[in-house]
Amino acid sequence: MSGTFIDIALRDGTTIPAYVTHPETGSGPGIVLLHDTSGLDDFIKRTADLYAEESYVVLAPQLPARDPQPGGIAAENFAALVDSVRALPPHAGKIGVVGFGRGGRLATRIAAQADVDCAACYYADDFATCLADIPTIRCPIVFHFPEHGTHDQREIETALAGKPHIERYGYPGCAPGFIEVGSPP
Repeated sequence: MSGTFIDIALRDGTTIPAYVTHPETGSGPGIVLLHDTSGLDDFIKRTADLYAEESYVVLAPQLPARDPQPGGIAAENFAALVDSVRALPPHAGKIGVVGFGRGGRLATRIAAQADVDCAACYYADDFATCLADIPTIRCPIVFHFPEHGTHDQREIETALAGKPHIERYGYPGCAPGFIEVGSPP
């Protein structure tokens, strides 16, 4: 399975490319798939294709190299990404967001600011930034933390305590990037 590239018009007037893939037949729920600092690379495209094989409609935008404004990407642009998935003909049903590293941090922000049904954050590059968004997240979200090279586990436990819609998993012996094939543990 392989996707194609389309242009996404953001609400701030900019246009970004996005890799789009979907089930070979039929329709399915949507995923906004957000990359780490390495950009829209082969890992993200392969991951998108794997989700499509499982009947998801996937939009993987090429995010700007750095956040275009202090405080990150504007909330209205997050909504534009979600709306872009909804507008794809094979999309039907719910929408989730999945992100890795920087994309994990942005997935957390989208869960707090846009209309999504669920989110997954893999090794957010700056969990301290995510802390401000946690109180406003209403959808189910799961955080995946490596043991090494991340954040203070006590800080994470405190931030997520008493929030049954938020799950977290730790991966002993792993470092950020552990989900990518060929990455060191």
